Amino acid sequence: MENQSDRVLGKALDGDINAFQLLFGQFQQPLKSYLYRLLANRNDAEDLTHDTFIKAFDSLQTFRGESSLKTWVFQIATHLAYNYLRRSKRWTEDVSEKAKKMVLENEQLRNEISRIHESSGSAQYDIKEHIDTCFSCISKNLPIENQVAVILKDIYEFSVPEICQILQKTEGVVKYLLQDARRTMTDIFDR
Repeated sequence: MENQSDRVLGKALDGDINAFQLLFGQFQQPLKSYLYRLLANRNDAEDLTHDTFIKAFDSLQTFRGESSLKTWVFQIATHLAYNYLRRSKRWTEDVSEKAKKMVLENEQLRNEISRIHESSGSAQYDIKEHIDTCFSCISKNLPIENQVAVILKDIYEFSVPEICQILQKTEGVVKYLLQDARRTMTDIFDR
């Protein structure tokens, strides 16, 4: 017996953009968040989310159901992000030192950060956000494939087989990318 999701997918495959929007909407926020982590620019993440929707809808006839629709769409988004990142400047390893220096040299900024931290009723949330930001900043120093693999695994909780499909790599390569990324991030953090 066909379920509701299968019926909506069938409509989308028949060219119904509203049906596809309904399916895409189920993971649009995590996709936008993922792209934001990769691109570090909210407007670019919004644009790439939109571009992903269009490319996925236009390519929907190639979806074979060998993975979830979410995994397939993340694969499209990842390839679009790769192309974008290849054209843009990468972060340097000393980016966190530069940020620290900027805060230490700007008393007004330092005081504002302290005031928000001390007056915030949600300090635990602020700390978690800070850790997430540190993770994203450190991951910016990685080669693109390593960065994507570790973000997909450790933040968005994709399985290794799903990451293999998204990156179109073997399991061994994905495991190596994850291991190498974690080792590099640990080295950067320790410094």
